[in-house]
Amino acid sequence: MNKIGRGTACANNEYMFHRSCVFENFSNISKTKREEIEKLTMKVFKRVECVLEVVTYPKDLSDFEINLIHQAEKTAQTAYAPYSEFYVGAAIELENGVVICGSNQENAAFPSGLCAERVAFFTAGAQYPGVKIRSLAITAQSVKHDATNPAVPCGACLQVLREVEKRQKTAISVLLKGMGNEVFKAESIAHFLPFSFDL
Repeated sequence: MNKIGRGTACANNEYMFHRSCVFENFSNISKTKREEIEKLTMKVFKRVECVLEVVTYPKDLSDFEINLIHQAEKTAQTAYAPYSEFYVGAAIELENGVVICGSNQENAAFPSGLCAERVAFFTAGAQYPGVKIRSLAITAQSVKHDATNPAVPCGACLQVLREVEKRQKTAISVLLKGMGNEVFKAESIAHFLPFSFDL
């Protein structure tokens, strides 16, 4: 099991990356302005905490986690994805033990389709209102594209998932798996979207 990053270690790595990008693109700015940007950037990234574990499937996972991933993989086969040929399955476990699954459903009018994660979350919200979500497994498969590594949800999905997590006031654990044996584990959606939108 490898930890990609935690707390300030991850924040500092991100900060250094963004710092180099900023100063590479604005090499003509004054030293005073650079210092101002650097202080502001560091202030923001010190608040970011990212904990992501990389584990091996199935040996590093519990029976429950293996089963949830299996259900997501099985559900990916129901995806309607003739345009992207990228098949995604999502399986969520509710606090009452019920598992809800969803797969991506595409449409010729591209904005009209829906990702697997939102299909599963919206189904859970409609069928089990008020029941908290404990765990989420997402798998991706494709013959056309390289889906060896785990695929992280898109920004729109992360916003939806994070809002659900905030609303229920409990973290949702996440498992991500591609067609390879690597699995990304996180204790919360917040690790993927630390700056979600709020009203």
